[in-house]
Amino acid sequence: MAQKWWHGNDTDTNTEGQEAPKAETDTAQANTSDADSINAETEAASGPDEQPSEQAAPEEHKEENKEEPEEIDPEQQIADLNEKMLRLAAELENTRRRAERDKSDALRYGVTGFARDMVSVGDNLTRALNAIEETDREGLSDNMVNLLEGVGATQRDLMAALQRNGLRPIAPEGEKFDPNFHEAMYEAPGTGRDSGTVIEVVEIGYMIGERPDQTVDAWTAELTTALALAPDHLSAYQLTIEQGTNFGKLYQAGRLTLPEEDVQIGLYDVTQSLCHDAGLAAYEVSNHARSGHESRHNIQCWRGSPYIGIGPGAHGRVDVEGQRHASIGIKQPAAWLASASNLSVGHGLASLERLSKEEVFEERMMFGLRLVEGVSLSNITENAELPVGALDLVKINFLVSAGLLEDRQDRLVATRSGRLVLDRLVAELLLA
Repeated sequence: MAQKWWHGNDTDTNTEGQEAPKAETDTAQANTSDADSINAETEAASGPDEQPSEQAAPEEHKEENKEEPEEIDPEQQIADLNEKMLRLAAELENTRRRAERDKSDALRYGVTGFARDMVSVGDNLTRALNAIEETDREGLSDNMVNLLEGVGATQRDLMAALQRNGLRPIAPEGEKFDPNFHEAMYEAPGTGRDSGTVIEVVEIGYMIGERPDQTVDAWTAELTTALALAPDHLSAYQLTIEQGTNFGKLYQAGRLTLPEEDVQIGLYDVTQSLCHDAGLAAYEVSNHARSGHESRHNIQCWRGSPYIGIGPGAHGRVDVEGQRHASIGIKQPAAWLASASNLSVGHGLASLERLSKEEVFEERMMFGLRLVEGVSLSNITENAELPVGALDLVKINFLVSAGLLEDRQDRLVATRSGRLVLDRLVAELLLA
């Protein structure tokens, strides 16, 4: 059986599977003889107390690489596995929610292109029916009457089919004009109705879906485009449903939905991340700016400083004889101008009402916690008489322990988690 051998320097080791750099012998006898000769020479050169390096090195290497096995903590191993299971369960739940949302979006918006094309067909059918007045139909033949009835039935069936697929007609006659939904064709003075009221619908409008249904990916693309314009200041507000508005009516009727909680958090996180990367620091819950470009007016309002509202519908907070008052300007521009120009009046205010101490305190807390700097407690106590039960230390400590608030001596600051539920956080603080 042929063998392989080699002799190298002091650092060489015989590794299985490597090719020998020296020549191979064909017989075992020659191999043995040569090996004995070489070993004898090596022993003579090394001395009696020194072993050949190629034999000692592997043993030393093994000793050096010998490591003590790590002790495994069963409890820690179980805890790690539980954490992985919880993360996996959360990820599966998020995946399920995303799948359901994507399915809902596909069902809701998949018909958009077809519906847009069919709307023009419906409009043409409506124009055909409106071209012949009811009084003109009396002299028509039976065939023409039947034809008109058939056109009318077709138009109604088409509109019903579109509505079943999420297309909703907008008929705003008598409502306030909303530029988000309506297009103004002309103004008619002296109608006897409030300014801004829709008095006639020239052409029916339709709506499919709403802006609140936007996805995190869509908002990411839109915000990236906006930030590419290199603005110095950016405000990004989430839709708030308020009573008396068109959005409020749609929400109450079930025709307008708000994003799910995980989507809202995703939209907020994307906004914070992209604005930060673009050099626009968050100085308020919805406002971002480069250093030195923060809105001074808004900061003063949020800090509780007085300000004067000038113009139609303008709001203000002014101190009269040491008492905070709320001012509201007349909404109609012409009426405001007439009032402000009248020397006997001297202003265009619709109302000037004194705020109670509870109202002043609530405003200070609501607006102050919106700022990243938080609300100054000494500023509140200096400029407002605190109502009974305000600044409950037990409640504040509870919110701090929950990770929603930070108590920085004189300041209360909403944490990131607190800003995500800021409305609820303020409500808890103000709840007696």
